[in-house]
Amino acid sequence: MVAEPVKKSAFHEFMDGIFSDYYGLKPGDPDPKELAAVRAAYRRYGRSGRDIIDMARGDPKKAREGVEAIGARMESWGMAWTLDTVAQWYLDWSVDPVGFENETTAKRRK
Repeated sequence: MVAEPVKKSAFHEFMDGIFSDYYGLKPGDPDPKELAAVRAAYRRYGRSGRDIIDMARGDPKKAREGVEAIGARMESWGMAWTLDTVAQWYLDWSVDPVGFENETTAKRRK
């Protein structure tokens, strides 16, 4: 009998994806140094990540879309950003994602 893998929560699915894609961390890697790095990242960005996933109503894909859209806006403005920044802007993006993108694109053209 093979045990089924434990399903990740929406929060962990979202955060693990962000940590691996944006920060180069390897969630799930058994190496003690990698485990320590991932734990530190969860301590540092856990609150912002939880806020984002809560505002996305538990949908990790929607949360990720917001990260990408807000990150693109910050980069188009020449600004650095983190998950803290995304948490501040997420509700503005979620009210009208298309309008937010259009406004970002308009600002890039100038």
